[in-house]
Amino acid sequence: MQFIVTAVSDVLASNPAESTAVGVAAAVIGPPLIKRTAEITTAYWAPKITRFRRAVAKHVAPKDPGSHVDDHGQAG
Repeated sequence: MQFIVTAVSDVLASNPAESTAVGVAAAVIGPPLIKRTAEITTAYWAPKITRFRRAVAKHVAPKDPGSHVDDHGQAG
């Protein structure tokens, strides 16, 4: 990976026109690409996180719905 970064930086440093074009392309393509990546990531992880949160809530919920529990977790 370091080699790729070094090679790209050498090419861009030696050619100002290319570096300007790459900068403009990154500014134009970058935000929509990041937005789409975030949408894909959310679509993948959201159901898994929701399922996990429901499982945790079900696990920590009182077993007897009629029992009274105060703010400190003590039955009263």
